[in-house]
Parts: sequence; structure tokens; C-alpha cells
Amino acid sequence: MHTLENAHVRLTFDDRGRLAGLANGAGDVEIPIDPEALTHAWEVQLRDAAGEVRAVVPSDAPAVRAEPRALTAHWTVSGDWGALAVTATVRLPEDEPLASWTVEVENDTDCALWQVAYPRVSGLAAFPEGGGELAAPRSSGTLTPDPVTVVNHHRAEVSDETRMEYAAFDTEGGANIADSYPGMWAMQFMAYGRPDLGGLYFGVHDSAALYKRFGLYADGKDGAHAALVAKQYPEDRTAPGAGLSSFYPVMVGVYPGPWWNASALYRSWALGQVWCGKGPMRDRTDVAQECKDLDLWYWNYQYLNNSHPRAIVPMIRHLRESLGCNMAFHWYSFNGEMFFRWRVPWGPPDNEDIRYVLLRAVRELHELGVLVIPYLDCRLWSSETRSFQEADGDKWIVRDEKGEGTVWPGLGLAWTMCPTARPFHDLTCTLVHSLIDTCELDGAYLDQVTACNALPCFAENHDHPPGGHDHWVRGYRTLVERVQREIKAKGPTKIVTSEGYIECFMDLFDLDLGYTLGRLRGLTGVAQVMPIPLSQSVYHDYRLTYGTSNKGSDTNMDAFRLSDALVLVGGGQLGICGAFRGDENREPYLPKLEYVKTLVRAHMAGRPWLNLGQWLPPAPVECETMDLVYEEGKPPKQGIPCVLSGSFLHEGEALVVLVNHTDREQTATVTFDPAACGRAPGSAPPLPPAPGSEAARDTGPGPVGLRRIHPQTGVLETKLEKATQKRFTFAPASAHLFVMGACQR
Repeated sequence: MHTLENAHVRLTFDDRGRLAGLANGAGDVEIPIDPEALTHAWEVQLRDAAGEVRAVVPSDAPAVRAEPRALTAHWTVSGDWGALAVTATVRLPEDEPLASWTVEVENDTDCALWQVAYPRVSGLAAFPEGGGELAAPRSSGTLTPDPVTVVNHHRAEVSDETRMEYAAFDTEGGANIADSYPGMWAMQFMAYGRPDLGGLYFGVHDSAALYKRFGLYADGKDGAHAALVAKQYPEDRTAPGAGLSSFYPVMVGVYPGPWWNASALYRSWALGQVWCGKGPMRDRTDVAQECKDLDLWYWNYQYLNNSHPRAIVPMIRHLRESLGCNMAFHWYSFNGEMFFRWRVPWGPPDNEDIRYVLLRAVRELHELGVLVIPYLDCRLWSSETRSFQEADGDKWIVRDEKGEGTVWPGLGLAWTMCPTARPFHDLTCTLVHSLIDTCELDGAYLDQVTACNALPCFAENHDHPPGGHDHWVRGYRTLVERVQREIKAKGPTKIVTSEGYIECFMDLFDLDLGYTLGRLRGLTGVAQVMPIPLSQSVYHDYRLTYGTSNKGSDTNMDAFRLSDALVLVGGGQLGICGAFRGDENREPYLPKLEYVKTLVRAHMAGRPWLNLGQWLPPAPVECETMDLVYEEGKPPKQGIPCVLSGSFLHEGEALVVLVNHTDREQTATVTFDPAACGRAPGSAPPLPPAPGSEAARDTGPGPVGLRRIHPQTGVLETKLEKATQKRFTFAPASAHLFVMGACQR
């Protein structure tokens, strides 16, 4: 046995180089690793000239070199296929909470190095008392209860609709909670723990945002254990005899308490990356102030959507005039094509009559003070278009290792293009210019860049090694940097948005469509999964997001209210989707619109915090909970607080926003923590002490200066109360805001 430890964390390895124990420095947060269920420390996949893949795992104990702050394990594995030399190193600096893991592979075979799975934190069991939970970076973030049971026993159910719309076909099969980055994973860390205890931090700290896969996998074939695994790739995945030296470290450690303390660890690294290099949103001069002041987005998206101005503009006018909020319009099918007749990417309408109607609507919306952003696909290129044929677009399709391309399910011959393809860059920029110059639109929404999975590309004529390596991030960053540079030259209020939360592109967009912040439908059919603001807990003050997954025609009102409340307390700009002319006066739209208006008024009142503030852990709320059956025939989502809470720091003061999302009056006791106030801008929330430690047994928070913002008027009450806990009775479907600052004890 070998041990690495410091004041923060202790790692114990068995004689076969496998992690057999993990705990915090005090020993009171211990990760449930079963030493009897450990599997292999690593797995290497080799691919021969015929395309056959062989998995190689260690068969013997490694030679280990122990140093005060590092352990190095060396294996040699051979067979009739050749030999591999694998060297794994774990380093733990004296004052760091995380250990870094790297690997080197020397490949003495005639095969290509196809994939290296390292590290493998195997033998993971369920946490006692409930199984624990896994925070994963799918889009804005998801929380899966009892994840070890899920990956071993859940039957994944991914509908064709889900595969089409959300690229969930990127999953690796079974119920494994694993995906690619950059792609369906928007950040590079996961947190497996129990909120009253703490948990395991598993993060890839890759500044170059290279293609990789990681996640939680069923392991051991006993139905009771799992492994957290990172899958790394060489620069050239086709070169016989090529090796690998890790391009980045994988970080493993222990965090205390809920998942957001794992976010604080990741944030301390993430803010130093290129995608945060322009600084927090409040300081960015390249993003128009109009974006920073938005409250509500209208989105006409729904299948077979209604895109005609006569159905849309009256509803936007109603919202703008009845609320007085700052609005933008996210316009699908703006050129007159129906959604299912995509000839992507769309450009201005060819039909002169349609173009005239479009231009007249844009001018009317501008008179209302509404930004108008049209849809433009930035991933797919239809081979039915003239532009594809003239550019010989077949040369620029993403090709897999068999030379085959990929079309988007359900959309005909819409091919996924390699992001490094310069002809596709030229086309995208030309279309964006045309939308602004000929249709007077305010920019463009470049769909899928920050939302969908990366595809390894093996096309030999492209500007990247076979397999891709950095092709996805480099290609898209080059394209979007060009788009931004060219449209900002037209005026500072021209904006570019995308869909989703992939971190390595966030500095290139003014905002992102972030409706998954309130999306209740689990993409792999696990009904109990809940959305969480994982991305916001790291980056809220560095990016703006907007939108809702709700539609006006939805029939589950409990789910509708919960979903939009999650968007508000998570710090997203709100949205209205699927409501058209006249719907404001009829069922089933009227109660939904009135509820959204309530939340929008709250957003208007708390706008500086909700758009520009640093995310803080939510103020603790004691209230009733509810179960919600979201999908018929599936288990309910359980233990949902009837009053949701969100907290944000801006200019030294913290805002607490509370929403009673039920149709009943609710009583709640809220704890206001003055420690949340006065942090340095951009700093990560400090890690709380472990439960039971001396620091945790302090006398508790001091009094807090508490003022209430009236959500109807936005007026901040001047009365100053000193309290740490207050009991409230909240009206049904209502929102409430409080501003707090620390007081003297």
C-alpha cells in the first residue's frame, strides 16, 4: 500500500496501482471505495490496420517509485500483438486540495493507439443513506440521485426525438453517465457525493479543450459498483506505433458539503483560462449594454413552428407594453421555411415578398425597442443547397474512421461539417452579413456551437490530425472570432448568440440560449434527474444565458411553474415560447403568461444581480416539499422544495430571490448569511469547513442587514432589518427579492 496525503486530502493506493481509499485530510469525509471491487488502473485500446480494436489492461503489479509529493507506477504489458509500457504519475502538492494524474504510453506495436482510459477510479459504491448524487456538466448541469444504481440497473431510454434535438446519440450505450467534451459535457468536472457530507471531485483541467470523454460507468459486473473514468486520445489516432503523453492532468480530490463546493474548486482553475480572459461580463466592453439589460426573450420555436410576423409581432407587442421589460426575439424560420424543411444553413429569404414582410416586422419590433436575432445553423450544411455544391462541400464533411459522414437525424441531407472547413466559415460570415445588411437584423444565433457533441474527424484533407485532437475548439473559435470581429465593425450593438453552455466558446458569444437551466426532462430517461445551475455556479458572472424549455401549450402547470422558477433562481434571462397572437386572452395560455409576467417583474427588479452577479450558494429554506410526476408512467421527481432559492453577489451586496412555484400559499423559514456579502469580485466562494469540524461549530452567522425589493415596482425598501432567519408566508405563484449586507455583531 502507498499513501499520498496533505492537510486537505489523503489517497491510498494498493499494490496494483489502483486507488483503494480517498478521504479528506481530517478523515471525516470518506469516499465509498470498496477495495474488494477494484478493477484495473488503466485500459489502452489499440486499433490494427484492419480496424479491429483490442483492449489491453495491466496483468501484473507495477514497479512503484514513491516520493514525498508523488507516486509513479510503471507497467510493461506484452503479447503476440507487441508491447506497451505505461507510466502513471500522481502528484499531490503540499497545500493543494487536488491530486493531479497523468499517464505516458510507449507503443511498441504495429497498431495505432486508439484510446487511453486513465485514470480509472474504480470500486465506487453507493453512499450510505440514500446512495448519494452525481452532479454532471450536461448543458447547464444535472443532478442524478443514487448514480451507482442508475448506471448498473437503469435501462437507458433515448427517444428518436431526444436523439435528434439534443444529440443524445453521443452517449456510449447502456446507462453510463458519460459523454464527450467539448460537447454534451459543457465543462470538465463531475462531483459524486452526499450533500450533508461531501464527495469526490473528478475534473479534467485541460486549458486547450481537446476532445475527450469522461464519466461514470458501471464497473465490476456485479451490479453494485461503478468507476469514474477519463478517456484520453493521442494527437494522431491512426499512426502505427504512436504513443501518448498526457496533454493535461486529471484532478482528483475531496470537497465538503453540497456539489457547489466542487464547483468552487473548478472555478478557481477555470477563471484562469482563455475563455475567461475578457473578464467578467460587467466589465466587458465588447458585449452591448443592451444584452446585459435584457429580462425576457420571445422564442417562436416549436415543431412545425409558426414564424409569420402576423402571429408573432402582436404577442411581442403585448408583452413589451404590458411589462415594460427589456426584450429580445429569438426568431426561428424567419425566412419562411418550415422547421422540417431545413435547407441549412438558412439565409435571407429569396422571395422578395417574404423579404418585404420580414423587413417590415423587424422595423416594427425595433420601434418597440426589441432586439431581433434570427436562426442560423452553424454545424450543418445541406447537400441540396447550391452553396454546398459550388463549394464542393462533400470535401468538408466530418468523416469517421471508416470515411463515413454524419447527417442530423430527421433533417434529410444535412451533413455535420468539420469546424476547420474554411468554405463553411466563408458561407457563415456571408450569411451573417446579409442578415444584418439586407434584413436589418441585430446579429445572428449560431445554432449548436455551444450545445452539441463534437465528432472526431479523420478526413485526411482537413487542417487537423486524423481523429481531430483540437479541431473542434480550434475550428469553431476561428470561425466565431471572425464573425464577431466583422459584425462588431458594423456597430457595437450587433450581437451573436448560440445554444448551450460549452465553456470553451463562452467568451466568443454575447449570450447563449440556456433553456436547459429549467429543463425537467432527463435526456437518458432517468425520471428523477433534476437540472441544477452547475454552469452558473462556476461562470454566472462571466456569461449571459436566456430562455425557457416551456411552451404555451404545455398541460402540466406544476411542471411549467417549477421549470420557469428554476430559470429565475438560477440567474437566467426568462423566456416565452409557443404563444402567439391572441393567446394572451385564452386558456390554456393565460395563467402561464400571468405567471411568467410575475417572474419577469422580479427579474427586472433584481436585474443587476441576476444578469451580472456572481452565483452564490442558495440561501437555505425550510419549507414543504413536493413530488412531481413529469413523465407519465415513470417515477416522480421527489423532495422538490415548494419555495426555491437563488443568491447572487453584485457590487458587495447579495440578492436572495425566492419563488413559491406552487398554486398554494407556502410558509418558509429563510436563513440569510452575511458571509455571502463583500467578497472580492471574481473570487470563488470559500470552501466551508467539513461538517463537525471546529470551524463548523462556530456561533453561526452574525446579523445581516436585510432590505426587500418590491417585485412589482422595483423599489428597494429603505427599512433595514437585522436578522439571520426570517419566517415568511408567500402567496401562490409568487416571487420575492431581498438584498443583504453584513452588519456588525
